[in-house]
Order: sequence, then C-alpha cells, then structure tokens
Amino acid sequence: MLRKLQKSDIEELEKRLNALSDEDKKMYHPHPFTKETLEKLIDIDYDYYFVKISNGKIVGYSMLRTFGKYTIPTYGQVIWEEFRGKGFGSQILEETINEAKNLGFGIVKLKVYEHNEVAYNLYIKHGFKKIGVEGDEIWMQRDLF
Repeated sequence: MLRKLQKSDIEELEKRLNALSDEDKKMYHPHPFTKETLEKLIDIDYDYYFVKISNGKIVGYSMLRTFGKYTIPTYGQVIWEEFRGKGFGSQILEETINEAKNLGFGIVKLKVYEHNEVAYNLYIKHGFKKIGVEGDEIWMQRDLF
C-alpha cells in the first residue's frame, strides 16, 4: 500500500534516511533529512510525498516534486536496503505514477545516475524513455496517458 506521508511517519523516516549509505544519499538527496524539514513536507501543497507500507512497515519513500513552479513533476524513490530485490521498487513506482495520474499530471520525469543500472533498468521496464544526459545523470520521462 502507498499512502501520503503522515506526521506519524516522520521519526522512522528521519532515522531511515539518515541511515542510508553515502552512495544512496548521493543518489537520493532531495532535501535535508531533519525532523523539521520532513515535517514541513506534509504541509506543502505543490509537492507530494508518499511512503510504501508492507506488513505494517515502511519499506520505502517516494515523491512527486514540482517545486511550486513546474507543471511536470520530478519523481524520486528509495527502498530501504533490506527490502530491495523483492519487487517493492516496481510497486512504489507504479503506485506513485497512479497518484500522479489522479493528480492530473500527464508526464513524469526523473534523473538517474548513469552507474545506477538497477534503477535505470527499473525505469526502462516501466515505460520511461531517456530524454537527455547532464554530466553523469540521465534524464528520463514517461507519458502517463
């Protein structure tokens, strides 16, 4: 189940995000991982933050960010290390894409590091197309309709 980030998630989310490896933090660092910053995300009305729940546990986190000025959201996700390789990456991606459709977005974009082959292949598998390269980052997008 995917659901919108809630105040009750903040403590665990802060702990989990700060426990990411340095490599994971490099690939997934949309904002500081402090309690105060995470609490502010709940009230933002132009960006959307979600947690993926399985058996009552948060197994990952995703977002659709417009920064209050873009009409195409940028997607990001992270699955906690012990839950990787179990299909949660595909689940959180598709469930967040469905949320994007429900919110009226027609396109979602993202960037992935060139060396992150697992994520790149996940996005290709789920219909994202490469649209550009910026340094060691690949920009991708998916049409939703």
